[in-house]
Order: sequence, then structure tokens, then C-alpha cells
Amino acid sequence: MKLSQSNLLHIGLGVIRIAVGAVFLYHGVIKALMMSQTVGFMGSLGISAFLTYCVAGSEIIGGLLLVMGLFERYAAGALSVVMVGAMFLVTRQGFPEYEFILFIILLGLIISGAGQYRISCRCGMCSHCKGKEGEIK
Repeated sequence: MKLSQSNLLHIGLGVIRIAVGAVFLYHGVIKALMMSQTVGFMGSLGISAFLTYCVAGSEIIGGLLLVMGLFERYAAGALSVVMVGAMFLVTRQGFPEYEFILFIILLGLIISGAGQYRISCRCGMCSHCKGKEGEIK
């Protein structure tokens, strides 16, 4: 079976989405499992405990949503805010290559969406649930 360019594009988007979601999920779970150390580290940077919990929660929930392909644009948006914070607050020396590339990938996912290969939702809000005329499928 020969894959079309469109199918390859959707497969590529799925691979990128799942990989980035898994990275955020992993880092969020590590933060949650070691929350006292995470709060201490973030506190040393001037970040409140509340925001530390928000970051860990965003990484876990956002990572899961990206892996599943649900509300991917919202998840990528929330995680891009986390990456901007990481670039400016956590990475103090040099250029934050890792955080920057994750931020750029998240922007790409916000623009393109999750691709065709994702869990179907019936939310009625996302572009996949609406028809071409804006009607719910």
C-alpha cells in the first residue's frame, strides 16, 4: 500500500505530538513525585509554590492531552506558556535550546493541530467536531 503525502503528513504530526506529549508527561510526573524538591528549586528562582503546582499539573494534563490528541491546541497553548517561563526564569545562562525547540514545536502544533490520527472527541468546540460550515458533526 502506497502512502499519500497527506497520510504521511498526518502520521508525522502524530509522531511529533505523541513524542512531545510524552516528554511533558514524564517531566510533570517527575515534578509531582518529587514535589518538595521541585517547590524548593522553583522557590530558589522566585517562583511560588502555587505556580510550581500549576506547572506540574499543566505538564501532566497537557502531556496526556497531546498523547491522546484531545484538545491539542489548548494543551499546546498552555504548555507553550510553561516553556516561555522556563526560557526566561529557569534557564539563566546561555541560550535555552531545549526549551526553545519545545516552544517552537508547540507553536507548530497550535497552528497545525494534532493531525488526522488522534482520538476522536465529541466536544462540539474543536475544528474536528465541527463541519465545514461550523456545524457540529
